[in-house]
Amino acid sequence: MPTLRVTVDWLDRAYHGAEWPPSPLRLYQAMIAGYAAHRRGDPAFEAAMRHLETLSAPVIHAPEAEKWAPVTSAIPNNDGDLVLKLLANDDRAGAREKGQKMKSMRTRRPREFDGAVTYEWEATAGTERHLGALKEIVESVSAVGHGIDSAVARLELVDRPASPLGVAYTPSPTGRHRLNVPYSGAFDVLEERYRQFRGRVGPDGEWPGCRSRTISRRATPRNRTCRRSGVKRSR
Repeated sequence: MPTLRVTVDWLDRAYHGAEWPPSPLRLYQAMIAGYAAHRRGDPAFEAAMRHLETLSAPVIHAPEAEKWAPVTSAIPNNDGDLVLKLLANDDRAGAREKGQKMKSMRTRRPREFDGAVTYEWEATAGTERHLGALKEIVESVSAVGHGIDSAVARLELVDRPASPLGVAYTPSPTGRHRLNVPYSGAFDVLEERYRQFRGRVGPDGEWPGCRSRTISRRATPRNRTCRRSGVKRSR
């Protein structure tokens, strides 16, 4: 069968995610984020993403990556709902004060590398039917990893792919290196999480469920059993 290849280039040659290489599930999430900015709700695009869930774990080719020294910086935290509540009550001074205090310290240790990362899925009989939508989705990707990990991506269906340069990570049941991959239902899980996030603040500035200060985590991929694939590393 042909190979469905996605090639990702990071503009700054740096990656801030925890794992290396970037997991297939992280790329999948970046694809949803990219397409949803322009075509959310398009049946053809949703069908293409669900098709990707059905494919076997891909072979990944990635360059060697070197970790930088840890860097700690202050970033806004995710309590903006508190500011919205103050604004809804016309307390602009309180909102301004709260906003100035809402900072968190985060330590990152990015990786530096030179070259692209490729993901190669074994296509199935139905892959070609989704090829047009998948190409447009992949080309809409703007970041893979954290928001600062700007990237561009391209997709192609190749019959006899030449092996890209770099280290090959091949799916293996005995592999010790574990990476999350798209799983059946991943698209629906991510969409539900987004729906909950969008609905967390009511028109009066109240957060539904604010007494418990929680949003259901059932739709968060990292907090449910993801499909994980062991990989073996080789050159």
